[in-house]
Amino acid sequence: MPNSPLLRVCYESDKYGSVRFQIRNKRGSVLHDDVLRASRYAGTFDLAALPAGRYTVELPTPADHHEEAIRVGKPIPAAVALVAKEREPSPAIQ
Repeated sequence: MPNSPLLRVCYESDKYGSVRFQIRNKRGSVLHDDVLRASRYAGTFDLAALPAGRYTVELPTPADHHEEAIRVGKPIPAAVALVAKEREPSPAIQ
């Protein structure tokens, strides 16, 4: 989907066969909670359904806890106009 915010998650956990993946809003409420059942994982999550705001992505295991703050924004319509610069007249060839 165009303009949808995508979150790429990659991890490798030699010690544990699964990792919990959570997304929390700024109040700490869990919006997404999933157990990724692999010692290695790479995936993309589409966050387009979330309202604009600040969120925390967490990847806890029994031995470690990784946390990352992210911001989801509204797509802003934009237009780009390219204006050709006027050329200087060429000097007359003599």
